[in-house]
Amino acid sequence: MKIPLLLFLFTLIYCEQHRAQNKSALDHLEYSASSRGSSIFIRIDANEIKLNNTSRKIQQKSWNQLESLIAKIDLENLSLLNAPTNERFRDAAATAYLKIHTKKTSYQSSEFDHGNPPEEIAELVEKILALAST
Repeated sequence: MKIPLLLFLFTLIYCEQHRAQNKSALDHLEYSASSRGSSIFIRIDANEIKLNNTSRKIQQKSWNQLESLIAKIDLENLSLLNAPTNERFRDAAATAYLKIHTKKTSYQSSEFDHGNPPEEIAELVEKILALAST
């Protein structure tokens, strides 16, 4: 009786870990900011960084840093984050969005001012912008 119970528990634990890994497996990130007359589009995956129409390789260390920053974010509530400022409403800042694509689903933030993201994603956005500018 103990052996089947142990096998069942190990199988259950393995399945839960496998499901969690697949859900959070990062595929790529997108950051976009636009206003009248200008736009920025950044797409980052494990191999490259694309800034508008140019692309270059990304270092594995940088990709790992992005993954660790994303692990700190509650992706399910990403769209509910409140922007700290509303300068985009009067054209004083570009309107920005962050999209995080995993192997299973995609998450999009609410809109915020370019350069002033919600506190919960500020470190990630700063890292994305830094990687794109170098």
